[in-house]
Amino acid sequence: VSSAVILPYTWLVQEPNYAGDGSSKSTIGGGWIPLNTTDSASLELAYCDSAASVVAGGACTSNGGTSAAMVPIDSGRYDVNLERRTMNAAYWDEPERRVLRSSWFYGTDCLPYAEDDAEAIEAAFQRLRRGRERVPLLVPVHQGNHDVRIDIQNAEERDENALSAIGNLFGAGDKKHSIVDTGATCQDGSAHSLVHWTAVQESVDRISAQHKIPVWRGYASILEAKNQAVDDDDEAMLPRNVACLTFVVHGIGQFHRCQHGTTKFHQDVSKLRQLAARSLRQRADKDLPVSGRLEFLPLEWFEPIHVDGGIGKCLKNVTLPSVPGIR
Repeated sequence: VSSAVILPYTWLVQEPNYAGDGSSKSTIGGGWIPLNTTDSASLELAYCDSAASVVAGGACTSNGGTSAAMVPIDSGRYDVNLERRTMNAAYWDEPERRVLRSSWFYGTDCLPYAEDDAEAIEAAFQRLRRGRERVPLLVPVHQGNHDVRIDIQNAEERDENALSAIGNLFGAGDKKHSIVDTGATCQDGSAHSLVHWTAVQESVDRISAQHKIPVWRGYASILEAKNQAVDDDDEAMLPRNVACLTFVVHGIGQFHRCQHGTTKFHQDVSKLRQLAARSLRQRADKDLPVSGRLEFLPLEWFEPIHVDGGIGKCLKNVTLPSVPGIR
């Protein structure tokens, strides 16, 4: 369990068209994608500034506090409604997507706990740190169907399970504990001692043969167990002002390909934007002048004109049957 006294929260957004069929390429299970550091910090600041939030020890904790304000992210291309936990595109049509304030994760797929469950686990963990509870401590999650058991690993177990975190993360072996960061300090009587916190999820049915599931505190613990670094956002490293705005217009072929393919036009434009940001980042790394970032916005005209506006139906009525084939 991560030793950080103040838990850094990470905001997640569910990938578009998530099917739950194993096709997700996200680091986190359930189709959740971590927002970049800048956007996650902006959402966390807005969350902590909401009137009903409680700021305790420098960390913002949930007390039913919400904010109805829309928080712009991704350089203003999306707006997040903190109260409804939804994200909507600002400049194009896209299905509404869910967002989640995450802190604790479980399983080999690193699924995020629901916010209420995560807050309960974190509150229990902090009580342990302050010596207000005794180990092992059980925290009910998933509407009481499972418990998260927080315990302390003794010295004899430490060497045996030192590498178990990575094995648990990738489904290798059946270790008792999930340990990502073993440095933690707790109050033990009148003296402080270095302890190694462990956390697993188990069924409330103690006689069940179900394996204990590893539990992770903070997204950074997952990256550390996987030996991965936080991906740098090239655009976040560039000046915030827009040096050049380009509107990208699709052709009829592009429209039909997106309608029947796995990607949408705005996703193709996003790849173009990322390529431009990467090029500017490389230019900045060479100490060459960069006056601002390049913004690419999609203009999707076919559906609003031909479908929503009804022009397509009118044209079809006066078009010879052989013309579509010739096209």
